[in-house]
Amino acid sequence: MNCCGTKYPANTLSCPECGRISLFDHAAISQDRWSQGVDSVSSSGLYYFTQSQLFAEFLDEKTDSTDVFRITLLLFILAFLPMSFLGVCVALILSVGLFFLSPERHNIGIAVMFTVFFLFGLYFSIGFWGFLGIPLLVMGTMCLWHTPQQMLSFAEFQRLSQVWFQVYPNDKALLGSSCVSNRIPLGVQGLLLVDQDILVDFFVHNSFVLKSNIAVFSSRFISDLPNSDVPIYFLHGSGPHVAPILSSRSVIDIGWVEEDLHEHPSFREFLKRDLLPVDLLSPQELLEATRFAVQKKRSILCYFDT
Repeated sequence: MNCCGTKYPANTLSCPECGRISLFDHAAISQDRWSQGVDSVSSSGLYYFTQSQLFAEFLDEKTDSTDVFRITLLLFILAFLPMSFLGVCVALILSVGLFFLSPERHNIGIAVMFTVFFLFGLYFSIGFWGFLGIPLLVMGTMCLWHTPQQMLSFAEFQRLSQVWFQVYPNDKALLGSSCVSNRIPLGVQGLLLVDQDILVDFFVHNSFVLKSNIAVFSSRFISDLPNSDVPIYFLHGSGPHVAPILSSRSVIDIGWVEEDLHEHPSFREFLKRDLLPVDLLSPQELLEATRFAVQKKRSILCYFDT
C-alpha cells in the first residue's frame, strides 16, 4: 500500500504516517465524516455510546442520484403541461378571433370550418397528452413517493466500526456488554428493565443508576428477579420480544411499539419500524427521555411531545 510517499504492508489497517484507513477509500462515507460522527454521538467525549447510536449518526446520509432524477423529471413535467394544451389554446384563439373578424361569421359553413379547426386542435392536445402526459404523470407520482436509499448499510457500518476502533480505540464506545448481575441493590427506588444487554452498560457508565437511584437489568434475567415492592419500568424498542415480557411480569411500560412509531414524526423516515431499538436515540436524548418516562410513568416518546 502507498500513502504519504511511503509503502506499508497491505494487511496494515492504516497509514503509519497520517492515520488514513484504506477501507474508507471505497466506503459510502469518508473517514472525516466518520470521525465527525464519533465525536458528535459522544458529545465530544461526554457520553458513552452504543453501536446503534453511532449508526444513527449516519442515517441522514442518503443517495442523491434519485433526487437529481426526481427534480429533472418534475421540471420536465411542469414544462410539458402548458405545451400539452398549446393546440387547444391556439385553435381556440384563432377560431374565436377569425369568427368575430369574418364578415361572414353568420354563415353556417364558416362556423362549421371554425368548429372543425377547434376540434382538430383539441384532438391534437388530447393525443399529445395521452401519448406523453399520462406516463410522465405516473412517473412523477412514483418519484414523489420514492424514498432515497440509505447510503451506508449496517453491514458496511459494522466493518468500518471494527477497523476504526482497532486503529483509534475509544473508551466511550460500548462495543460489548459486561451485563451479568441480577441482584437488586438495597435502597433503590425502582428497577429499569431493558431489552438489550448493552443498554445496562449504557445506563451504568453514563451515571444514570447513580443519579436516579434506579437499578438497571437486562430482560434476560426477568425470571430470576425476586419479588420486590419497588416499581419495575420496562424500556424496550419495537419487536416481537416485547409482548411475552409484558405478560410475564407486572411492569410499567415506558418503551415504544411499532404503532407508536408510525404516528410519531421523528420516525417517519424509517420504512420498517417493527424492529427499531431505543438506542437509535442519541445518548443525551435516551438518558433524558428515560428520566422523564420514569417520573411520568409514560412512554419515552412522550418526552418529545413536550
